[in-house]
Amino acid sequence: MKNYTRSIILIIILIAVTNIYSATIQCDPAAADYNTGSCRSSRKTETSDVQGKNRNDGWFKFNLSSIPAGSTINSVEFYGYVNDTNWPYWSMTPVSNDPVTIDASTLYTDINSEATNGYYLFRDEPEDFSTGWHNYTLGGNIVSNLQSALSQGWIAMGMVSRDDSRDYYVCYDGWNESNPPYLLVDCSIPSSVDDPASFSTTVYSYQQIDLSWTKNGSSDDVMIAYNTSNVFGIPVNGTSYSAGNTIPGGGTVLYVGSSTSYSHTSLSSPQTYYYSAWSVNSSDYYSSGIMIMQLRQFLLTPGLKILMLQHLPHRNGPMTVVIHGFFPLQLHTEQAVIIREAEILPG
Repeated sequence: MKNYTRSIILIIILIAVTNIYSATIQCDPAAADYNTGSCRSSRKTETSDVQGKNRNDGWFKFNLSSIPAGSTINSVEFYGYVNDTNWPYWSMTPVSNDPVTIDASTLYTDINSEATNGYYLFRDEPEDFSTGWHNYTLGGNIVSNLQSALSQGWIAMGMVSRDDSRDYYVCYDGWNESNPPYLLVDCSIPSSVDDPASFSTTVYSYQQIDLSWTKNGSSDDVMIAYNTSNVFGIPVNGTSYSAGNTIPGGGTVLYVGSSTSYSHTSLSSPQTYYYSAWSVNSSDYYSSGIMIMQLRQFLLTPGLKILMLQHLPHRNGPMTVVIHGFFPLQLHTEQAVIIREAEILPG
């Protein structure tokens, strides 16, 4: 019976992981004159009530400061309370000027210029359209325009009655009425928790891999997960995980806590293992994930020497690693690779 010695070659591939979570954020008008309102071409007529009636058209200015920096806007929904109406045809339009400070003539032109082309919303309401709450998913360029407006902290939009009549009209509560309007903004927000400062591995034996890490500057706890395929999900912010839990999308939790090391034992050989590490704060919010590491084990016969290679430069395509007295081993990689000689254990 042949006597085999197990040897382990360690291959580390660094792969960035992005932890982005979704959120729906409410954006309201500021509680001050002209953050909503109405105007004619000659003068501003309302400091709050938003009217599309009898030559008046209105506007909404929403505060975006509650949306975290770096967020990506996915969709925007408008909620407004209709306080007076009769069979209106109306549009919601982009407004580039600040309604609080701009003169009425410029504002009126800005509100009306895209009533039939380039609008966020174009509505021909039915005859039985009633007062009360109404909500609409906005279209047109609202996503890109709101994305660009994040840097200034507000976005404005017009409410145009295309009838321009005292007989057919729509009016919305403004910031100073009983039911102020608001936006619900669906966005993707990058995690604000810093990754662990470092994450490393040591192959202790063919059945054990030791993991160690350094905490981030806030000394947040660390969560470690593994998989046998290169697939990891994203931890759900606000969710607490423990060892044995599955991360939605891939990966099984090995460890969560305040320690700085963990030994993964009872491993199979040969087998590829992948690891990922996240910082997690006291509110169960997670960092982006410092890396995924691939560790692979090979079986070699006794007395064979492994060529030690370290810190190989970045390269693409196949790479041949010569194991003395054995066949060349072809490795395919698109990242920097480190191969270290491992401990030779009795079989």
